[in-house]
Amino acid sequence: MTVINRNSAIWTSGTTSRSINFDILMLMFKLGGIKAGLRPSPSLISYAILTVCLFGFLLWRLAGLLPGISAPEAASRSASDKLHGLLSDPVNAPYRLVQHLLSVIHPGFFSLRFGSSIFAVIIALFFYGYVRRLFGRIIGLFGALLLISLPFFAISARQGTPQIMLFLPAVLIYAYASFIKSKEKTVAWLLMVAIVGIGLYTPGVIWWVAGAAALSYKKLSAQISALPGVLSGLGIGLLCLAITPLVVICGLHLSALRFLLAVPSDLPTFPHFAAELLRMVGALAVKSPGGSPLLLDELPILNITLAALVIFGGYALYSAARGKAISLGLNVVMAVILAALNSNVAFLALAVPALIISAAAGLRYLYVEWRSIFPRNPVPKTFALALIAAVALGQLYYSADYTLRAWPHSPAIRQAYVLK
Repeated sequence: MTVINRNSAIWTSGTTSRSINFDILMLMFKLGGIKAGLRPSPSLISYAILTVCLFGFLLWRLAGLLPGISAPEAASRSASDKLHGLLSDPVNAPYRLVQHLLSVIHPGFFSLRFGSSIFAVIIALFFYGYVRRLFGRIIGLFGALLLISLPFFAISARQGTPQIMLFLPAVLIYAYASFIKSKEKTVAWLLMVAIVGIGLYTPGVIWWVAGAAALSYKKLSAQISALPGVLSGLGIGLLCLAITPLVVICGLHLSALRFLLAVPSDLPTFPHFAAELLRMVGALAVKSPGGSPLLLDELPILNITLAALVIFGGYALYSAARGKAISLGLNVVMAVILAALNSNVAFLALAVPALIISAAAGLRYLYVEWRSIFPRNPVPKTFALALIAAVALGQLYYSADYTLRAWPHSPAIRQAYVLK
């Protein structure tokens, strides 16, 4: 095999064009993560699989699968139509800015919804990075596939509304873990500041940020104090600068602050809130309230397979990492409370990253338990991986059938998507 050496004769003018082209091709493969023998690295394969799955779910007939757009999509299009509107109403400004730029480049239904697909890809890749950090490359890949295959996520990613931004805890938790554990503190610190600054513009996410900061106050304080003074001050200054429009508008208009906190102006009575609380808990794995454009009829967010994995994973996490399990549980509780306060299942998206992390832990638990029966036999390992792959592929097929066939052909959904 040819070895690339910049000091050898390969790089001289006397080398044949064929040799040069071959070695340049080999260099491109190496830079792309492909090792000797033209075998792609596992990381490259994982990202390629995720990219293909995301492309299939999110972009296939993105503009033409439905007869028109919904009322929320029309409202989002109107809100992002003019840039000066972002200053007077900066809530969801990062999403609306992307939507505005895409509409300027190519007006139409595709650009209206493509912004959600972009954010969905970012969220899924960051989620893969976090689950890979926890459970390894294989479980990380299958865990990310579980997120992608969730119809609640896929449908949100195909909407021309800021709904997809409620899945941002998947990115926030990666940024936090990177800052705490990474050796490249400068990049990790600035990344966390940027993601928090973007996330705070999404209604309800502020509760997640506040809760995470409270639970990890000592770790965060220790890591920030270890940074150079200039760097920590720069990060805090950039965060304050990023959220300045939000702070100003919330100070001038109490309604904007309520909307950002996801607190309705008229709080429900306790009996009504208790009833909604039960309905939102049921919407996770039993039966949704119905009427939401993000779910088909009264189907729950999690099907029976994912619900079982969440239970297994919750048990495994509580046994091995009690603090992490409690943090994820509190995340779910917060999302359920916000959804009940607003009588809106959309806020349950804040709980989805925690639930899928638990489901990935369930996959890891089953994988380890199966291998422990025959620790030196390669057959059980292969069989366990085949079972896990079958579960993930089954979920992908279910989501494709749900998202691309059943959901858009539902009479209720087709009646809701009629605006032009």
